[in-house]
Amino acid sequence: MYAIDTEDSEIQKVFKQIYNLELQSLLSKEHHPDFTENQFYHLYKTHYYWWSFISGDDSKNFKELALQSIESGVSALSNKSRRELSREEIFILVSLHGFSSRISMLDEKLWPAFRSMEETMSLIRIVLRNTNNNYDPYNLLAGIYLYNMDHLIRSYPIFYPAVIFYPKGDREKGFDYLHKAAKSDNLLISVEANYFLMKIYADLENDFTNALIHAVNLIEVAPENYIFQYYYVKSLKNLGYPETVLERRVNNILSKLNLNSELPLSSKQHLEKEMKSLLASSTASVKH
Repeated sequence: MYAIDTEDSEIQKVFKQIYNLELQSLLSKEHHPDFTENQFYHLYKTHYYWWSFISGDDSKNFKELALQSIESGVSALSNKSRRELSREEIFILVSLHGFSSRISMLDEKLWPAFRSMEETMSLIRIVLRNTNNNYDPYNLLAGIYLYNMDHLIRSYPIFYPAVIFYPKGDREKGFDYLHKAAKSDNLLISVEANYFLMKIYADLENDFTNALIHAVNLIEVAPENYIFQYYYVKSLKNLGYPETVLERRVNNILSKLNLNSELPLSSKQHLEKEMKSLLASSTASVKH
C-alpha cells in the first residue's frame, strides 16, 4: 500500500505527472499504475480529471467525471466510522469533498460548496485537534479551512448563522499552516499548499509579491503547468513589469505550449487564449 508520507512513493511520481500536465502519458497503460485497489485511487483520478478540466480539455466531460470519482471515493470509505478511519483516509475524504466545493465555486454555486464543507465538519474537527503532530497533510487541510472560513464570513456574512457552531476561521493561523505545508517534503502536499497560497495571494489578497514567490515554487516542480505559468505572468503584470518583459515571457510559454505533445488542441487553444487575454487586460482574473 502506498503511503502519502513516503517522499519517493509511486503515487507521488504520478501526481508529479499530473501537475506537469503530462496527461496523455497517464492514459497509456505503461505509464498508468494500477491503483484500483489502492486507497488513493479515487483521489488520484479526481486530480487527473480536475487538471484535465481546468486546462481546457473538452474531449470529455471532465467536470462530471471528477464528481463521479468524488462520489465513488467517498462511498468506498462510507462503511467506516470516524474512529476507524486512518489519518490518510481522513485526508482523502476531506480532500475529495474539497474538490466538490471547488467545482461548485467554479459554477458560482455557494450553497452546494457550503454543503460539501458541512459534510466533512466532524473530520475537520479531528484535523484541527491534531495539527500539532507535525503531519503535513493535516497542516494543509487546517490551513485551507481556517483561511477559507475566515474569508467566507468576511465576504458573505449571510453564512454566519449557518456556521456559528463550526470551528472559527483564523486568517493568520491559516497562513501559518499553509506555509508549513508548502515546505513539506511530500510533493502532493507542498504543491497543493503552494497552489492555494498562490491563488489566495493573487485572487483574494491582491498581494502579487507573495503570489509570485509561490508561482516560482510551483514552476520549479512542474514547468509545463501553464496555469502556474499564467499566475507567474499575472503577478509580474500586477507588479508593474514592462510590457516587453511580459510579452517575451508569454511568447516563450506559447512556443513551448505549441510543441507540447501531452495536451490536446482544445487545451492549447484555451491556454493560449488565457495568456493573450492576460497581456491585453489591465487587470486579470481567471477561475482555476
